[in-house]
Amino acid sequence: MKRTSQADRQQAEPTRILVGHGPQRTVSRRIGAWPAESLLSSEVSFQQGELIVRADTLARSLFLVERGIVGRFVDIGGREVLEGTRTRGWLLGAVAALTSGKYETTIRAVTPSVLRPLGIHEFAQARRQLDVSMWLNEMFAAEIGAGLIRSALAKTPIQPIIEELFVEFLRAEGRPAKNGGIRLSVQMSVTSLAKLVGASREHTSRVLGDLEAVGTLVRVGGWFTSPVDSPLTSRVHQGAGNRV
Repeated sequence: MKRTSQADRQQAEPTRILVGHGPQRTVSRRIGAWPAESLLSSEVSFQQGELIVRADTLARSLFLVERGIVGRFVDIGGREVLEGTRTRGWLLGAVAALTSGKYETTIRAVTPSVLRPLGIHEFAQARRQLDVSMWLNEMFAAEIGAGLIRSALAKTPIQPIIEELFVEFLRAEGRPAKNGGIRLSVQMSVTSLAKLVGASREHTSRVLGDLEAVGTLVRVGGWFTSPVDSPLTSRVHQGAGNRV
């Protein structure tokens, strides 16, 4: 059953978003499912771009990602910078619950997402269980091993950024296409992509046109497909074994 999300969530999108690229920004996991299912609350839905939590605010809940892609954003020079994305099976807010009590990053839905809240007190209760403690250790190790980018993002060319984003999107929200490729199951507008990469709509549109021209992507309206012989499709398949 879906519920409306917390009262203070906001529809406003970030003013400008930059994003790093490269494999170090993609968090790969081989750990199992969250072992304390009974402590989770009912599903909460978030629309694309919607605020889930804001950095430096008191952590009252953690969130387990059920569906969709969420992004962790940090402030660099007064701009929101996309530090990395998280998909199904990831627990958001655990660091805050264990340390300062405040969320360390701003978290927004990159695509329409469904999360299940976990209260701070329930989290403290779950941590006493050995299987939960081991699960958290594995997740934190994955975070550290990812080597998430935190600086010098503004100088990154946007074409490899867009390619990396589509690899992550297709891994999380991809469906088999009739031609053997992978179709993104959610619509993605040029304007939304432009905000994610911190570029103008015109520049983003030109880069997408270049990717279409060489057969890397096929776009029909707001729907994208990576053809069977696209390098993006190969990268998705190569990383399939690292996902939960």
